[in-house]
Amino acid sequence: MSRNLTLVIPTQGKKCVYNLIASIEAQILPGKGEIQTKIVCNPPSEKLKYFLRDRPRFEYLESPVGVNFARNRGWLSANEGWVYFIDDDLLFPSPSHLTHVCENLKSADATSVFGGPYLLETLGKNIFTRLYHAGQSHWFQNGYRNANCWLHLLGGNLIVWKSAGGSMPPFDEKILFGGSETEFLYRSAAEGLKLKKIDSFALFHDGPMGFLSFSRKLYLQGLGSGLIKEKWPKEAQFVFKPPRFQSKVDALIGAWGRGCFKAGDLGYQTRRSLSYSRFYFVGDLLGLLEKSLRTSWTNGFFHHAKVDHQRLMAYHEAETLRSRKNADAFQK
Repeated sequence: MSRNLTLVIPTQGKKCVYNLIASIEAQILPGKGEIQTKIVCNPPSEKLKYFLRDRPRFEYLESPVGVNFARNRGWLSANEGWVYFIDDDLLFPSPSHLTHVCENLKSADATSVFGGPYLLETLGKNIFTRLYHAGQSHWFQNGYRNANCWLHLLGGNLIVWKSAGGSMPPFDEKILFGGSETEFLYRSAAEGLKLKKIDSFALFHDGPMGFLSFSRKLYLQGLGSGLIKEKWPKEAQFVFKPPRFQSKVDALIGAWGRGCFKAGDLGYQTRRSLSYSRFYFVGDLLGLLEKSLRTSWTNGFFHHAKVDHQRLMAYHEAETLRSRKNADAFQK
């Protein structure tokens, strides 16, 4: 590999990030010294910081709450080379994924931005996860503008070149959640960067979604789209046509999702009477309500999640200790 690669992973310290860390550790990669991994937690997590303390391949960072704050924090910390932005609810499809990515980037044009799709790990995901993934995939696949511009890349699977001496952080920090990378892509296209879709860079999506998280996600995306349309009215003229639904239930949930998106968009348009941050509060309220219902429905969801987390930590600590003992025995 002739160029460095830095992985930047924004996270809120949820359980899925530990699965991604395990997925990174499983990568079979020559020249590992050229790979950095920045885990940017927003808000801070002492558990995650402790978990990463003896893993030199990972650097724990903190940022204000907001995915673009976290992405920019990782960007500023990265060395010259390619910066690979990965959402914490994704997984590598094979142990050779990073090798494949690095091989493709060897001769890549530094004026290009690369992105790959998301794949569902199993087809048996619940209806909300499946429909959200279908809509996201439809958006991604309809991003073609010309040979050098695939406008609808996904921020959770995005690779950008960082020049020597660094450059300004790429992401707009006013967009806290919802379409957070879209403004960057529109701006990049306007500045003459090449936006490239690489299907072989696909990552598995590992984030289950319930009714309230489905509603919250689409509401916040609608809210973000209002800001983006104000800044980039020409680029945002694309009319999203949802994919065909398999059943009446799918169509009903799809219509609800579009309504949540429209509500967020309308919320931004009427921000003169209410501040932008107050509309984010609606999304936060949906998130808190979902957590509350999950806790009551599963008889202590967070307690069980905590136990799982402790088991995962203990497993990794035991594996680390075993590896050290084997290395010491080998040296003797």
